Amino acid sequence: MSRRFNVPSFAHMKQTVQEKFGLSPCTWQLQTAQYQLDGTISPTGSRKMLTFWIPLLFNAGGVIIIVTPL
Repeated sequence: MSRRFNVPSFAHMKQTVQEKFGLSPCTWQLQTAQYQLDGTISPTGSRKMLTFWIPLLFNAGGVIIIVTPL
């Protein structure tokens, strides 16, 4: 999978999430979002609903498909 953009830093992601959603994400939520943006499989079982939304702020209009066992 090739990336078309740079994966943002934790600080940039945290600031953007706070501005857009009014929430302060945890480190593991940002890390999981970075895994998704980098094309890496993210760990499961970590209550990561917000981490599904964070990459959408940074994927330059692309599509993210989430596969979940629920």
